[in-house]
Amino acid sequence: MAAVLGLYLGMAWGRALFRQPALMLSFLKIGGVSLLIMMSLSWLLAQFFNLSALGQSVSDALIRDVGTTLPDYAGAVAYVLVFAAVLGALGGLAFIRAMEASAVAKLRAAKGVRPRSLLKLLAVICVLEAWLIFSDVISYRTFAIEGINEGRIAWFLPMLQIMFAAQVGLNALAISQIAIAARRSKIAIAVVAISFLLILFITFTQGRSGLIFYALLHLYWTIFFMDRIPPMKKLIPVLLIVLPLLYSGPLLFNFMRSSNFQGPDVKEVGYIFFFGNAIQAWQSDQKLRAIEGARSAVNLASRPLVAHPLAKSMALPDARKRFILGENLINSAIWAIPSTIISDKSRYPIQENLLYKHFPIGTTDTADSPYLYAYADFGYFGGFIYPVLLAGFWFAVLLLVRRPYISSLGAIVLVCVWISLFTLSLGEAAMTSWFAAFRNCVIVLPFVYVLDKFFIFPRRSDKSAVFTTDQARS
Repeated sequence: MAAVLGLYLGMAWGRALFRQPALMLSFLKIGGVSLLIMMSLSWLLAQFFNLSALGQSVSDALIRDVGTTLPDYAGAVAYVLVFAAVLGALGGLAFIRAMEASAVAKLRAAKGVRPRSLLKLLAVICVLEAWLIFSDVISYRTFAIEGINEGRIAWFLPMLQIMFAAQVGLNALAISQIAIAARRSKIAIAVVAISFLLILFITFTQGRSGLIFYALLHLYWTIFFMDRIPPMKKLIPVLLIVLPLLYSGPLLFNFMRSSNFQGPDVKEVGYIFFFGNAIQAWQSDQKLRAIEGARSAVNLASRPLVAHPLAKSMALPDARKRFILGENLINSAIWAIPSTIISDKSRYPIQENLLYKHFPIGTTDTADSPYLYAYADFGYFGGFIYPVLLAGFWFAVLLLVRRPYISSLGAIVLVCVWISLFTLSLGEAAMTSWFAAFRNCVIVLPFVYVLDKFFIFPRRSDKSAVFTTDQARS
């Protein structure tokens, strides 16, 4: 019942949010609500799949499959909800709200961009992404870049990841302009459709959750730029097309990872051939699809219970655990410093390498999250300290957005990067992601400034532009 109530409250707040698009940049509040929805929905999903696929309760799954107990897990969820409440309360501070209102105004100024400029920018992005895909730079669950398996990150990789995030906002901006056009440009619709499919394909190559999340983000930013929820008569046909993809996509991705798919080595044949081979095997064998559906259901019986590392950490006797006392934050910040400055980062352990030295709860990869390391660093006080740190990141981003030399294009780039961190990443991402995201935002600003010289985006609100056939061709 508590999970149902939590999900209802979270969804009710989300509904109110969509009715007031001006509040859609309240990322701290969104983060708090996201954690509430995440904890509630994950429990309900685990309960459903345990009963339907395994014939057991989620309480049994916690003991047998996860290695904790119901009281311990409930204690962890309570800690997460306190974390969420503090994060949401910080979002209610007057100076944060004022900064967010300023950011909303700058983002909405992008509606005045010339349709031709926006169309050209999206076309350039599509061409670049197509080249990355067909040249196998974008590969299965990774990027085929020299040294990436050894932890060496090419200088342009963070730029690509920022481009992928910003592309969603640009797609939504184009959709909002097309929606109010008197005459719809077929060229504009084609470019946006290609851009949408490309970014979904790219996120599909990287993981299951990204595919669903990026599809939902298109709806989110479209509502933001349109100032309203699209009419159901226009939304339903889109959902009928997209929802089957969102259902089949994760199953196909699981199939490609499983031993049931005896495909070629992706490193030898390239991702396009590998993907085509997987599609052919998936479509030709109904029995394989049924097996994969059952396997995925078993996986979803325990996979959503992302608070289990926190539950195990909190349940450890005091004699067996030592709080990290900020070392995780310091080391995570060091890992965000470019390797040209600090080359040997092995001396600064992070994530499981650091966690298991202080909290012996396992030996394998686990679900990293800010709330896990909030407790590991500072115990119960971490539930207050870490939300303040996350609020500090958001405040710094809002300060960047307010700079007079940052156009509405720069605002889209900066803000679109951070929405995933205040939603999906709150449930499963290490603190290095936050430090690296802020580093990348600072690094990308000169590139955005140069881009803005070619694709001119306004810095202040003007009349919204619309796509017409004549404008798209001009």
